[in-house]
Amino acid sequence: MAEESANKMAFFGGLTKAFKEQLKTDAARSKVFWNILDSDDCNDSSIKIIGLPDMTTCDELKTFLEFIYSGSLPDMIPVEHFRTLYVAAKEYEIPYLQEVCRNHLIASMNSSDAFDVLELAEIHSDRILKDAISEFITTNMKDTLFSTKFMSFVERNPALAVTTIRAYVNKIEDDRRKTHNTSGEGPPPSTVET
Repeated sequence: MAEESANKMAFFGGLTKAFKEQLKTDAARSKVFWNILDSDDCNDSSIKIIGLPDMTTCDELKTFLEFIYSGSLPDMIPVEHFRTLYVAAKEYEIPYLQEVCRNHLIASMNSSDAFDVLELAEIHSDRILKDAISEFITTNMKDTLFSTKFMSFVERNPALAVTTIRAYVNKIEDDRRKTHNTSGEGPPPSTVET
């Protein structure tokens, strides 16, 4: 939470500083945008266009721009937008938006999109998101294994699938050990080779 507060303060503080110094206020929220607009190539050009190829729909772009200007997201947006915005936040260096999207993805986890979120966390090396979604998957393994997306996840990312299944097996073994230790029977025989 302290990190989120610090990123939030930096997010809003950047706009205030840019406004006071009459700088490029449109880019104050993103280090990447700032660097693009501050480059010699951009300063010499009379046309200033920045493409956002990550945004595949107008709604995603509108939501992204709304966040850039207001620091908040609309109440009702599809979960897919959060994944797109998360990627854009990472690419354009907007840590506060990334945290907002990560928190939403964690709060709205479900079996049908768990593997998509796990891949997202893996691709972007987001330990917080990966730990949260891995815990969700191992706790809800029966539902996630029988989701319609599991087979395509295994085909796309077999190593991550194996890691996820091993985490589940380890969780079962840990739970079994805890149960036997509290009952005073001693450690159970191991059935899984590591």
